[in-house]
Amino acid sequence: MLLSWPAHGAPKDLDRHVVVDSNQNLIGFQNEPELEKQYSSWFYSIEILLRALTALGKIFPSVHEGQIEHYHVELRALVQEQEGKL
Repeated sequence: MLLSWPAHGAPKDLDRHVVVDSNQNLIGFQNEPELEKQYSSWFYSIEILLRALTALGKIFPSVHEGQIEHYHVELRALVQEQEGKL
């Protein structure tokens, strides 16, 4: 539901998708997912996936834990960068 309000929201949620110009004239409807202010949700989701990969690395030796740690470092850098913008 997070990315599909038009399909799964209540009828009153359609107001969120109305696009108007500076004179409040209807231009159309926003049909694409809303991605604003969702950084923390995406960061948490990525962190969960990386932790799952780390767990798999403990079971299956073919998983390269060094690469997974590299992704953890990159994720932390993205989080810090985003926090600097807020």
